[in-house]
Amino acid sequence: MRTRIYFVRHAEAQSNANPDFDGSTGALDNLTETGQKQADALVSRFKDIKIDAIYASNILRAELTAKEISKATGMEIQTLPYIREIKGSFPDKFLYAGLPQGEMIEHVRKIVHHPTWEPSMDETFESFKARIVELKNFLENSTHKHVVVVSHARFLKAFASYIMLGELLTEELSAHIALKLTVGNTAVSKLEYNHDKSKWRIETWNDEEHLD
Repeated sequence: MRTRIYFVRHAEAQSNANPDFDGSTGALDNLTETGQKQADALVSRFKDIKIDAIYASNILRAELTAKEISKATGMEIQTLPYIREIKGSFPDKFLYAGLPQGEMIEHVRKIVHHPTWEPSMDETFESFKARIVELKNFLENSTHKHVVVVSHARFLKAFASYIMLGELLTEELSAHIALKLTVGNTAVSKLEYNHDKSKWRIETWNDEEHLD
């Protein structure tokens, strides 16, 4: 048996368009006008695909995105809190590993036009990785053939990294891989798990065809 997983990053939220790098889950977590159009485009993307289950993080921008896929497929959304984004300021040490602290801070301050921005982390890498492993185990025990997982950029990048490296994945490696991988808002990445061979395969990554 094989399970195909459609990993979808959430649509653009106000926190993306006007980044405050705090992983906001408040008012800034609503979708922007552009984000709503991106989410709407997922309806046509999934309307002809038989989906057995839809999983989304418990963060609003992911829930609102999953809602449009639910409209297209008729499947209810099941919430998985452990696939939420990593908690802490962004960019964080996972994306800037190896860069001198002072240089990283100055770089981010220029990006966000915030002269007093300071990094903060509320979750360790080991805690973050444990959540990735939890999703991996959950999907490997799934009896479904086609599922959708709506999550967040850093979580999706780290999941793909773990699929490739397993327990060899370190904080530094995760950071370097994340810098190379692109995950656009509502981009679809297809992964497949072969239950008989216990093997994962990345079929496509960052497919944004529905946004053309």
